[in-house]
Amino acid sequence: DSLRLYLTTGGIPYYLDDTPAESYKDYLTRYVLEDNSIFNTEGTNIINRELKNQDEIISILDAIAYGRNHIKEISDITGIERNRCSAHLAILESLNLVSKHNPMANAPRKPAIYYIKDNMLAFHFHILRMLTTKSKDPEKIYGNILPNILTLHGKMFEEFCKSLLIDNYDVKEIGKWWGTTVTKNEKGTSYESSEIDIVADINVGNNIVQLFVECKFRNEKCGLSTLLELEEHMRALNKNGRPMIISRSGFTNELLEYAEDHNILLIGMDEIVGRKGFPELS
Repeated sequence: DSLRLYLTTGGIPYYLDDTPAESYKDYLTRYVLEDNSIFNTEGTNIINRELKNQDEIISILDAIAYGRNHIKEISDITGIERNRCSAHLAILESLNLVSKHNPMANAPRKPAIYYIKDNMLAFHFHILRMLTTKSKDPEKIYGNILPNILTLHGKMFEEFCKSLLIDNYDVKEIGKWWGTTVTKNEKGTSYESSEIDIVADINVGNNIVQLFVECKFRNEKCGLSTLLELEEHMRALNKNGRPMIISRSGFTNELLEYAEDHNILLIGMDEIVGRKGFPELS
């Protein structure tokens, strides 16, 4: 629950001070989902506090939340002229409310892919503004939105894992890879849209170690299939970096044994919360 609360609030004291709660669900129902609760309208409050042209800004953030992540898509769906969209996005980036994914390992640099970076703002636009239930009961609302929260937390966990890597290694550059992988076998050639959650160039002495990282925010333990898929993407990219998996729910015995035999980097809750240090790279 502590990690889920951190992903929703970004760990910002303003959202956590004087808001006692017995669980993550209790926090949301009391302080976010209840009508007139302290953070029920925090997303729009952030916009109103920080920015002018609020209506256009809200339209742009709605578009991003609906999966329109490229400038052309945002302009088309909002009806806001492209250069004006770019200007609004530049301001949002300067305030760390929105960001662009940094392409790594020869991922396409254009078009830029935007996402909502601020945690509470993302929660407001991805979750609260997409509510379909007419219920005013916070308990029922929570049950209705929980699947969407889990999906959003998965994306937020990727950003959280980036910060973990930056805190624990000498990171030269960090981002993600996306594109098309080509697989050839006896059945022919297949093409698949794929992505790797994090790709990071790490300074290790006089060398650069490239990490390819999958981030799993699931309730079940991460298994060997996740590693095999990651390694398949790396082979398709012709990359010889180090695979790493970060999982909040730990790993199956099969994966733990395979990782020990093959020197695979696995990061679990002990490392995430600082009970253990991150493994050294070589």
